[in-house]
Amino acid sequence: MKTSPAQDFSFDTDAMEALATAHVQSLVNQDSPKTLDSCFHKHKRGQLAFPISGSCICYTKDKVWTLMPDQAFWMPAGVPHRIFHSEGASSGYLYLDCDTWSGFDQVCSVELPMYALHGLMYIAESDQTKPLPNQKEKLLKLIIEEVMNSHARPMFGLAVPKDERLKHVNSYILENSSEKVSLQDWADFFHISSKTFNRLVVKETGVTFQQWKNQLLVVNAIELMSKDKNIGWIASELGYGSTSAFSAMFRREIGLSPQEYRKQVLGRC
Repeated sequence: MKTSPAQDFSFDTDAMEALATAHVQSLVNQDSPKTLDSCFHKHKRGQLAFPISGSCICYTKDKVWTLMPDQAFWMPAGVPHRIFHSEGASSGYLYLDCDTWSGFDQVCSVELPMYALHGLMYIAESDQTKPLPNQKEKLLKLIIEEVMNSHARPMFGLAVPKDERLKHVNSYILENSSEKVSLQDWADFFHISSKTFNRLVVKETGVTFQQWKNQLLVVNAIELMSKDKNIGWIASELGYGSTSAFSAMFRREIGLSPQEYRKQVLGRC
C-alpha cells in the first residue's frame, strides 16, 4: 500500500502531543485484490471517520456498522473498534481531544457536508507532527462546529450477539449465505422451541430471526458489490431465486436498491 506518513494506517495519534484542537489522518487502500483491515484498537481521542469512496465497515464489540460517503461516524475515545476497507476505498479520520465534543459519549453518525469533507482532506495534507497553520486551524474549527450542528443520520448497524449459540449462527450464515436454514432448523439444532429461539434472537439483536438473517445477507451483499460482482450473481449466491426478490429485501434494509447503493455509495456503475 502506497501512503504518505499522514496516510500510514499505523500512524499513532495517541503518541502525539495535543498541538492543535484536532488531527486529521487520511487513508486509501490501493492493494489489489486484497482489502485493508485493522485489528481491534482504541484511541485516547475521539475519532470522526468520514468515508470518501468505496465500502468501509466498522466493527465494535457489539455491533457492525456500514459506513457511507458523506456520512461522519463518531467513535468515542476509549471504545475498541476495527475498520475494514474494500479495495480502492478511501477514508479520512479526524481525531479530537475528549473534551472537544462534550456529550458525544456514544457511537453515532452525523451528516458531513461536501465542503467539510474537502476541507478536512486539505487539512490532512499538513505535517501532522506540527501545529496547524493559523488558516487551517480556523478552517478546522469551522468544520468541527458545522459537523457538531448537523443532524443525526440513520446508519445500517448490525448487532453482534453475545450468546455463544447465536455467535455460531452468525458465523454460519455469513459463511453459507446460499443455504436456506430456517428458524425451526436452528431451534431443532439447539433442542429448543422455535418461539424460545426467536425470543433469544430478539433479546440479543433487537430484531426477529428473519430480519437478523436479512441484515447478515446485506453485509455479504455489500462486500460482494465492492468486488464488482453482478447483482444477479449476488442474488443467486445469497440463495435468492430472483434478482427482484433480493433487491426488495436489500431496499427494505438499506433504503436503496442494490443498483442505487452501488452507484451512490460505492461509486460504481
